[in-house]
Amino acid sequence: MEGDFQLAQQTRDVEIGYKNKKNPTALHTAADQGRPEVVRVLLESVVEDHDIKEKLMRMTDYSGDTALHKTLRSRHLDIVKLLVKEDPEFECPTNHAQETPLYLAAESGFIDILREILDISACSCS
Repeated sequence: MEGDFQLAQQTRDVEIGYKNKKNPTALHTAADQGRPEVVRVLLESVVEDHDIKEKLMRMTDYSGDTALHKTLRSRHLDIVKLLVKEDPEFECPTNHAQETPLYLAAESGFIDILREILDISACSCS
């Protein structure tokens, strides 16, 4: 874990939105793999520029998933809470399978996370 944190700190000045061949960003990967310390470092690295932070958190991969979609699917609830709090205006778009983060939370039975998303974010049932 310490190595993950150090790597994230060392590379945070690299193009933050870089995507690999399947288009996930570093934030997608860290969220999917359950690395909250890496997610925090990535988000802290763009804290001064709200527009860049917002863009990073809303970027999608090849399947239309945001980092929030990824972390809900992989059941890393601590990261879900972090992402929702960091971007409360996020409107929870659908991915290519027409799944919203709200849908994924409900489908997984994450009632507490579903409530948190509804309480904190701009996601709605419309």
